[in-house]
Amino acid sequence: MMHETLYETILEHLPLGLIIMNTEREVVYINPLARRQMGLKLGDRVPYCSYCRERPVLPGEERCILMHDDALPIFAAHMPVYEGESGYFQMMTEKIHAAGMTLYILLLSDQALILEEEKIKLRELLLKESMRAEVKAHEAMSKELHDDIGQILFGALLMAQNLARRPKEKVTAEKLRELSKLIDDALNRIKRLAKELRPTFLEHLSLSQALQQAVHDWQALYDVSIKLHIDRPHCDVISKEAAFELYRVLQEAVRNAVSHGGASSILIDLACRDRHLLFSVIDNGCGLDTQTMHPGLGLFHMKERIERLGGEIHWFSKQGGPTKVEGTIPFMPDGGA
Repeated sequence: MMHETLYETILEHLPLGLIIMNTEREVVYINPLARRQMGLKLGDRVPYCSYCRERPVLPGEERCILMHDDALPIFAAHMPVYEGESGYFQMMTEKIHAAGMTLYILLLSDQALILEEEKIKLRELLLKESMRAEVKAHEAMSKELHDDIGQILFGALLMAQNLARRPKEKVTAEKLRELSKLIDDALNRIKRLAKELRPTFLEHLSLSQALQQAVHDWQALYDVSIKLHIDRPHCDVISKEAAFELYRVLQEAVRNAVSHGGASSILIDLACRDRHLLFSVIDNGCGLDTQTMHPGLGLFHMKERIERLGGEIHWFSKQGGPTKVEGTIPFMPDGGA
């Protein structure tokens, strides 16, 4: 009896929210902290997190990614708490069998304060890293302009001056073609640099059209097979700002799949459901251990871009592959909120 009282006291004062629910997600036990965090009581159904509510599932598949057979050990997402409100929690689950029932233990850690501190630190880190990256990018661009494009144009100038000094009858068509090729090569390199700075075709094309063009460019650039599935026309109505941020995220995901995963095949999928745009990038590369990986600047920027749009992004992978990047963005039509 004394032990039972001790255990109950420990659970009541646990510095984590604790919910025990059945397979129907009905609360059979909830400690005081979880009651304050979620506003739930015995018999209430535990709501799905924002990510699980929106993610596409196969027939018969468990919607909660913490409860299916290949459950993640830990996950963070927004959860509805009180009417019209939500909180950001880190969640862990454990499946148990007791008294002839299958139950799930759900541990909740409110990440709001921790997340705010992390965001401040992350913004400071990103600012420093972005400044370093910008300096490196400018240095690389300056080097290419001077050593590559500059040399091509200088060679074209010398050839043009040489041709100008020749008698007209000695200016051959072959030399003029060489000059034209040099100038054309320089122009193409300048266009490529400009496109890397900002994909201007997003200003004139729909998202689906822009991505089709981008996929064509990426396949040629990385020598990789890319399939693109888009739910048209719904995905084409997002704002230009959201389209640009999503483009950069997909671009980085493709680059990572090739440069870090050695992928030869990539599938990009975009769909719209319940006022959200869902996106995923799946590759057949060597994979990575998401539990021990150290996110670089590219992954930080991907996360920052999606969160700036009010969305979420997650990475799923294992050693040997495949790797999946998926997330959601609140659906905001162009010109809307």
